[in-house]
Amino acid sequence: RGVVQRVSPRLASAGEAQPDGSLLYRDAFGPGIDVLYRCNALKTEEFLVIGGADIPVGDTGTGVSPLPSVRTFSWQLELGKNAQRLKPRLTPMHTIELCDEKGVPRLRIDLPEGKDANGARLSAGKELCYTLEDDHLTLRADLSTAKFPVIIDPSWSSTGAFISGGR
Repeated sequence: RGVVQRVSPRLASAGEAQPDGSLLYRDAFGPGIDVLYRCNALKTEEFLVIGGADIPVGDTGTGVSPLPSVRTFSWQLELGKNAQRLKPRLTPMHTIELCDEKGVPRLRIDLPEGKDANGARLSAGKELCYTLEDDHLTLRADLSTAKFPVIIDPSWSSTGAFISGGR
């Protein structure tokens, strides 16, 4: 009842299969920002890995152009056509629901979570915020106080309605 045809980082090139079965897109959102996907029957985990020891972030004082401390990450959602099309909606709980023609959520993009290199949490609605414009999803991350590298997890999960076909 609604088909997600494709969801991809807007700048992603071909992914690389990893030994653990995950899929890595290097520099999917620009230099130093990789995307890693892990999937199972009920959930797709997506990890944004931002900055590393060799990627300057914030004011380094070195004259090397750093990554900005506030970053945005965008995805184009291809959600089917006509009656099979899913319609995305942003909820007050900072999740995205992909709903069928009756408004029943079939797939959910969960609250984004993140941690920096020191283990400090990045919270949904504070450092991490979604915006949704038609089929264009953007995650804004304020990394001004983060120690790099940072990992952000905007994971996807099915709803009971998706699994059961709405019965």
